[in-house]
Amino acid sequence: MNSADAFCQSNTRAGGIFSKRLVTGVPAALVLVVLYAFWPYQHWQFATEQRGSVLEGWFRHIATNPELYFCYVVPFIVGFLVYRQRSILVALPLDGTWWGLVPAIAAVLFFWAGYKVDTGYLGFASIQLMTAALILLLGGPRWMRVLMMPWLFLLFAWPMSPLESMLASPLRIITAKLASFTLNHIGVPVVREGTGLYSAPDFAHQLQIGEHFRLDVANACSGIRSLSVLAMISVLYGLMALKRPLARALLFLSSIPFAVAGNLIRLIFLALGAVWFGQDFAVGTTHEHGQTESFYHEISGYLVFAVALSGMFALSSSLEGRRHWKNTRILDANSAGTPTGSGPEHGNIKSALMRVTAIVTLATVTLVLCAWTPTTVKMAQPGLVMELPARIGSWQGSAEMDMDSKEKSLFDEGVKLKRRFYTGPDRRQLVATLIMSGPVKKSLHEPTRCLPDQGWTISDTENVTIKLADGREIRASLMHIFRERQSSAGIHVRQRALNLYWYQGSHGLSTPSYNVSYARTYLDSILRNLNHRWGQVAFYMPVSEHPAGIEDPIEEAVAKDELLDFLSNLTPQILAVPAE
Repeated sequence: MNSADAFCQSNTRAGGIFSKRLVTGVPAALVLVVLYAFWPYQHWQFATEQRGSVLEGWFRHIATNPELYFCYVVPFIVGFLVYRQRSILVALPLDGTWWGLVPAIAAVLFFWAGYKVDTGYLGFASIQLMTAALILLLGGPRWMRVLMMPWLFLLFAWPMSPLESMLASPLRIITAKLASFTLNHIGVPVVREGTGLYSAPDFAHQLQIGEHFRLDVANACSGIRSLSVLAMISVLYGLMALKRPLARALLFLSSIPFAVAGNLIRLIFLALGAVWFGQDFAVGTTHEHGQTESFYHEISGYLVFAVALSGMFALSSSLEGRRHWKNTRILDANSAGTPTGSGPEHGNIKSALMRVTAIVTLATVTLVLCAWTPTTVKMAQPGLVMELPARIGSWQGSAEMDMDSKEKSLFDEGVKLKRRFYTGPDRRQLVATLIMSGPVKKSLHEPTRCLPDQGWTISDTENVTIKLADGREIRASLMHIFRERQSSAGIHVRQRALNLYWYQGSHGLSTPSYNVSYARTYLDSILRNLNHRWGQVAFYMPVSEHPAGIEDPIEEAVAKDELLDFLSNLTPQILAVPAE
């Protein structure tokens, strides 16, 4: 074969490879565009009248929350990570596998379910799965192996609000405990109540508790808001600088304690500023519309990243030593399972087109199914009557109260709350609270998130059955809680109480668990075309207050029986009659 023939053959082969990649890549890109950038997907909170596409909702959702702006950068970082692998990808053949239909089917099911339930999170999961499906269908396992880390990194693009709600409260408590311990040991006496830090009373100078400063470990100071960014940075830095998978994993896991450590330093910085210069200078001014943060407070936020990033860089250096600075490749060709250079292009255009046709058909069927799915949001009737009777048997109620200003700032717009204090014949007291979710966000958080913020420790949780006077039964969660304080006489006092709650849905459905109610929201919306508007029924009953260690277990058992007896008479009056 002469050089001309070799040149022609090479050009023919290169042209065939290019044609195959073009023929398969263009339809795959169109599937992504039509499904996620074009098709009206969800009634996002900013557009309740009409649906917006997944990517439109993603963009506008992040635009309303500056703390999520880093999500905008993630697709560009993923593109950069893929670009770094270009020499490997050029050498890899397109050897697609039909196993890619597994994540593809899961992706379209998530897409349709999210469309029907009207939630964007399932749409985000669908994009993630569809991306993996296209890599497998068109490129094959070796392409997936090379692109695994960029594909996983794409997870940082999606707002993690459910994860934030699950982790924020525990991190707030941990941060508050660590800050209280540290401040007391460096000569700044503080008293901690849940997530609140208050300057200790100084009777010699006639200063009451909290007169020097009052700090609350809000979500922004818990570590969760900075954790997402720090976790993303740790993964990116590990990919760029570290060689061993174990070192990368340790660096990623370290982002959690380093985020907490950064926020701990920030709280100490704020407390010291309040002691030295005053509350308004260190934290900000409080007014009827909320709080205006001071410049000192805003500057303290940068301490989180300064501490956390310094710790992560130091850990990275210790994990790999000087070698990690020399490692500039994420993967090499051998790790991809193919030699460097131009490898053979397995398969043919026909088999590739068959896989592309399958994915296009699957996407088309999904859109047709969505088109047949009703797009009007149908809200079921609430399961609660939002009125608490003034008297229940021998229990006398106070005037009915609405939510206070702090509760209004915590709840979403449209949430309704009713509350009464009741006093029994033996002077036993309890607080009954009814909360009805709003028309946009139809779920409510559980007390395990807010009680620790108020200083309570949950010692035990049990499921109980409330036997109603009309013969029905309600399953509820009963938490045994306590908190400790120091009395004016210097005695360590423990206050014990009971907190009972359950979630009441539409059509007579009730659950004792937030997670169960959340799951039933999705399942019933998909399978029964029933969109619950959940209500929460909660009761707080003080049990006793004694010096720590001197407690009577009989008191709690008696209080529990009295609470269940009260509920058996009250509950039928607050449950709505299920619609036929």
